[in-house]
Amino acid sequence: MHAHHQKPITWILVVGFLLAETAYAQKLPLASRTVYKCVVNGKTMYSDEPCAGAERIVVEPTRGMNKSTGMELSGKDIQRERQTELIADAVKPITGMNPRQYDTARRRVYLPPEAKAECNRLDLQLPLLESKEQASTGEEKALAQSSLLALRKRQRVLGC
Repeated sequence: MHAHHQKPITWILVVGFLLAETAYAQKLPLASRTVYKCVVNGKTMYSDEPCAGAERIVVEPTRGMNKSTGMELSGKDIQRERQTELIADAVKPITGMNPRQYDTARRRVYLPPEAKAECNRLDLQLPLLESKEQASTGEEKALAQSSLLALRKRQRVLGC
């Protein structure tokens, strides 16, 4: 088989993996890896919902180790996550995506094209606005925080 025929077949396999992974993962909602630290009326709260002035924290859940036996215990969610990581690593030479990028693409596969485009714009805007928030003070900081809150809420509504 010629090399130029392999690329379409390879992409068909990648799309097949994405569709299978998405269908499998849609059985249960994914736990958010983004947590927002919010201070409201002097009290600190943590939530997966954004709030004004929130500090965004990306968390990595444990993989299920049992202290007493040293054996690894993991549920279906962790097994599914590992399977997704293995697939991401297997198709990385084709896609160029790391496991986190692959997971994002997999989650967005069924979004309408307009939503995907908006999610991609938000992916670029949010880090810039987060940097601006950290470098600002006073009214400029409050404005950046307000804008960040609106963008984060929009990201959630879209299902990015």
